[in-house]
Amino acid sequence: MKNYGLTKPLAGDFEAVRDRTEAALKQEGFGILTVVDIGETLRSKLGVSVGRYLILGACHPPSAYKAIQADKSIGLFLPCNVILYEQDSATTVVSMFDPVSVAGEGGNRELLEAAKYVRDKFQAILASL
Repeated sequence: MKNYGLTKPLAGDFEAVRDRTEAALKQEGFGILTVVDIGETLRSKLGVSVGRYLILGACHPPSAYKAIQADKSIGLFLPCNVILYEQDSATTVVSMFDPVSVAGEGGNRELLEAAKYVRDKFQAILASL
């Protein structure tokens, strides 16, 4: 199975981990364009529970611009998804999309460079959490 993300389980309250994650993203130049509450959506639409589960749509504008210049279809993978979910009552998992997992497929060197840059930023963010 292919790994599409960079993941780190963190001890702590879900909201505290969310706040730390959003602050770390901002520190590295990312903005949050969307917040999708999958946990609430599944509860309200299907009556099922997966616990707290958010998808943050993160964007680093200079990298997004560079990627779009290299390949217009890269927008299918933008913004970069960052997920947070409760593993248990004391652990929140943070996982970030690894853009290299997709960009390396087509042989586009410019796109791969942009993807590596974003992956490096994501790895730095996870290390700081």
